[in-house]
Amino acid sequence: ADLCVCEDSSLVAVGREPLERQCLCPPGYEYESSSRTCTECRLNYFRNGTSLDPCYYCKDLDDFMVTSRTASTSVDQCFCQETSRRRGEVTVYTVGEGWDRHCECAELYERVDEGC
Repeated sequence: ADLCVCEDSSLVAVGREPLERQCLCPPGYEYESSSRTCTECRLNYFRNGTSLDPCYYCKDLDDFMVTSRTASTSVDQCFCQETSRRRGEVTVYTVGEGWDRHCECAELYERVDEGC
């Protein structure tokens, strides 16, 4: 029989041996200490792995980075938001992989605070 039962159903027991098990939040969730539960990562945040760590903010990678949904589970779900469109052209691109993702303006466009 398991010796570790997590008090909230959003927490998962992790560990091979019953005495080593910990109650942790699944990917896409962070631990909320006031309610002692796991809550979805907010829009523009993500968290991979199972832990009690807070979600990461996509905009820490690049100011134009966003996610399309809550509970994102990977840095690869951060993408560059189209900040402006001119004549139907795409003006910003997501470049790089993983933690090296960033946004670049299309050729002939320069980066300004509000977009390309």
